Amino acid sequence: MLLGLYLRLTNDGGRMFKGQAPLTSVRPTVPMPVQGPSGVVFFEHVDYGGSAGAALGKGDYTRAQLQAAGVQDNWASSVRVPSGWSVTMFAEDNFGGQSWTRTADTPNFIALSPNANDHLTSCRIS
Repeated sequence: MLLGLYLRLTNDGGRMFKGQAPLTSVRPTVPMPVQGPSGVVFFEHVDYGGSAGAALGKGDYTRAQLQAAGVQDNWASSVRVPSGWSVTMFAEDNFGGQSWTRTADTPNFIALSPNANDHLTSCRIS
């Protein structure tokens, strides 16, 4: 996804530099939508801000597996969930402790009951 954004921006910038497109403070081309579900993505901050972990496919993820995918222990504050997918987040490693199940994008873990902000340690995605 980042590569696509980079290529689109450099193409737009090149066209502006050559006089083939007007100079503008906004991107002159519309981004292409991502095709199909790419996976569950956890974010460091609420409203999908800060760093993002890798898109996770369906399966079970322990603390070590999440960390390998860029999702640090007790770090996540929001999540994007593809349509038709489900993610169960656990407060402890190996699917233990408090759990929260999400079937849609969730921009703020603080709003969950109980508060799930910075409590993700393992998860199951189906």
